[in-house]
Amino acid sequence: MAEQTPEPFADIRGSHVVDYVLRNVHQQLVALSSQADLKANIMITVTSILLSLSLTHLDSGRLRWSAIVFSGFLLLALVFALLSVLPKFPFPGQRRRQAETSEPDLLFFNDVAAMPKGKYVAEMARVLAHDGTAYQALVSNLHNQSIYLLKAKYRYLTLSYATFLTGVLAATIALIAYVSR
Repeated sequence: MAEQTPEPFADIRGSHVVDYVLRNVHQQLVALSSQADLKANIMITVTSILLSLSLTHLDSGRLRWSAIVFSGFLLLALVFALLSVLPKFPFPGQRRRQAETSEPDLLFFNDVAAMPKGKYVAEMARVLAHDGTAYQALVSNLHNQSIYLLKAKYRYLTLSYATFLTGVLAATIALIAYVSR
């Protein structure tokens, strides 16, 4: 039985194919992040405009309950959209939420900014000394970016859209219930 190497990238050598795959995955993550920001900005704009319009109908007898319901859901959708574009990581020097024993991501700006320059340069020299450790750092960074994108952006963006849709349906039901009385 073959012995497994302790480092999964120990035997990996530099390759154009590997570079191409990693570059494409990174470009896809950047595109997904940009799309999430664009969608959040659309939700922020739409919910802000509709909230302003909806609040003008709070004293209108026929539309009052529908406007109240819709305004509440719009406000919640707006908060979720804002949370999706708000940075979610601590500033350098602040306590990190993750365990202190976890290795810093040398390719993530927040982890880099938290390290003294000499330590960062030494760690990067160690990582870049071999193809395998450089690829391991890249793959680890892609994994960290994917987790951040899913948990910090798309989770709140999904909640924003779902809340908006629920608000439209709830306001419509409130209006129909009022009209059918």
